Amino acid sequence: MEKIPVRAEDIRIGEPLPWAVYDERGVMLLRQGHVVRSSLQLRRMIDRGAWHEPEPEPEKGDRKKKVGMRREREPFTRLSILIPRIRRMQQSVFDIQSGAQKEVFAVAERLTELVRADREAMIAAINLIRDFDYSARHAAFTGLLSATMAEELNYDRRRREGLVVAALLQNIGYLEDQDRFASSVGVIDEETRVKLRAHPNASAEKALSCGIEDPFILRAIREHHERWDGRGYPAELKGKRITEAARILTLADHYVAMTSPRSYRKGLHPVVGLRQIFLLAGRIGDPEMTHAFVAAVGVNPAGACVYLDSGEQGMVVRRRSIASQPLIAIVKSLGTWVGSPRSVSCRRWNAVNGTPM
Repeated sequence: MEKIPVRAEDIRIGEPLPWAVYDERGVMLLRQGHVVRSSLQLRRMIDRGAWHEPEPEPEKGDRKKKVGMRREREPFTRLSILIPRIRRMQQSVFDIQSGAQKEVFAVAERLTELVRADREAMIAAINLIRDFDYSARHAAFTGLLSATMAEELNYDRRRREGLVVAALLQNIGYLEDQDRFASSVGVIDEETRVKLRAHPNASAEKALSCGIEDPFILRAIREHHERWDGRGYPAELKGKRITEAARILTLADHYVAMTSPRSYRKGLHPVVGLRQIFLLAGRIGDPEMTHAFVAAVGVNPAGACVYLDSGEQGMVVRRRSIASQPLIAIVKSLGTWVGSPRSVSCRRWNAVNGTPM
């Protein structure tokens, strides 16, 4: 097997690795698609004598086929195909259909794979995709954020899988009403309020009826609306009496809800949404978990539209080693839409107080 030494010029900080990286003994250090976050991490990897295998050359006859396969694997395309499947999966769980349990775990694995393949693209998708029913989109996005947090916290396979499954099913108990609630305007009536406060337990019962018996999953579903200050529901648990998985779901649920547009309001800008999450730490969210959440999503999340001091408009593409200087693609330059967005590492731009494009 040919071993090609990893060189600093082969890797771009903040972008996915094109191949897996191994140490001198052949032990995998980083999988393909992992994002190197800093020059220090890169230097340490090179100092360990890291290497990678050569990229396979496609055969001439397979070139068109392989190009087509690459297009099918584009993250946004894969997610757009998966969201309608999530809606069908939700209905099968709600109706307690045969095979629903297997489908839930299959969908959870697909969401996890998408995050592994390109975390930044999935964060961008959460901030940009606005098609599909709200219930399916919300489940997909909270699932992606849960998979991202599981990776950030180095969860083992069982906890990672359980967390994403819980994210997919946390609102299943009021599936028939969720889209209607999302478009409701004004003060909700008492009947609606009762349904809302009952849905964590109702969702856990639906999951249990489909054969999902793992206490880790069921408890996360039951507690995802509990608050750190004890003012949540249904059990008014407080602090670390709330399971860690539920504390993660709380943050993911709030971020998606705040940044998603409704029929009666626009969604918050992603940076503003993260700031709100941060400001609510100690009231709604676990302060320690909130810091981990912001770190996982990025203080300047991919997909956030921004205005630059130069008057240009752009979009955050990826984070870089310096959090305040993300990679931004310029999409409108001084009043003119550009044909091909160009990327810049921007020091001066306005996302928090500016108006999203």
